[in-house]
Amino acid sequence: MSAEITRVLESYIQQEQRLLNHLSQIRSERDDIRTELGKEVVSLGAREVLGRTGGKLVRKIMEKTERERIRNQEAQIDSQHRGYVQRIRGLLGTVSEWRKNLKEPNSDVLISRLERAQTGVRVATRLRATIKFLTSLKSKRLVYSKDIPIIEEKGAVLAPGSPFIGILELAKVLGSVTEYVKICDPWVDIETLEAFLSIPKDIPIYLLTSESGKSRRFQNACSAFQAERSHFEVRTVKGIHDRFILTKNRGWLLGSSIKDFGKKFSAFTPLLNIDAMETESIYDDLWGKGRLLSS
Repeated sequence: MSAEITRVLESYIQQEQRLLNHLSQIRSERDDIRTELGKEVVSLGAREVLGRTGGKLVRKIMEKTERERIRNQEAQIDSQHRGYVQRIRGLLGTVSEWRKNLKEPNSDVLISRLERAQTGVRVATRLRATIKFLTSLKSKRLVYSKDIPIIEEKGAVLAPGSPFIGILELAKVLGSVTEYVKICDPWVDIETLEAFLSIPKDIPIYLLTSESGKSRRFQNACSAFQAERSHFEVRTVKGIHDRFILTKNRGWLLGSSIKDFGKKFSAFTPLLNIDAMETESIYDDLWGKGRLLSS
């Protein structure tokens, strides 16, 4: 984590804590004044000059004046807090939380967490939530987004008769997926599942296929595969043609089925971020319409 980011976060935590302490002090003073007024020291003194009614009037005027003073002070604290939040938002727009295989900034996630801390109605609630968020964030490994190494996704074109190279190229892709992998392939076989062994074991696998997946041979293979990889699900649906491998914010378009990749003239192409997300949206819609493969 950058030492500079740590120092800036610590500074904002201290500033927010000072505002919270000041707010607590104001409320404590308000309670003390109410106690003094409750003793009717002012009222008793005013009664000698203005009578009983006059004493009550003086007390009400003083209470109103005090309430307005406290409201003004709280408004000033709220204004300062909002100013700090704006600066914190600017900082978060330049940093990311470091994760394995981080390929692009996740500043938007950090900013959304900051925004959730601002949902409280009371100033004190928002101050405490912001301090808690910043303290938690400080313990994370953060980097400036500009320092994230840019890894250019590359495709591959394979000449006919290159099945082994095809296995190696697909292994690179499947081994790089994060959080989950969604695969669309209308033509599947045991070789398809063999390729899935390159996927990290903790990654859920979702396979969308066509009627070819209903063969008894493939269903038996899926049962055996699922015994070793519990986060594995297959659904069949009509209306699919192209082959896709989709993961968090990334994706690839395959020219041939996974089981045949490299056997014939084959290629795969990385999808742009926006195209990957759009493709995944369509995939999810088809997945919802698909039928679970009974193994």
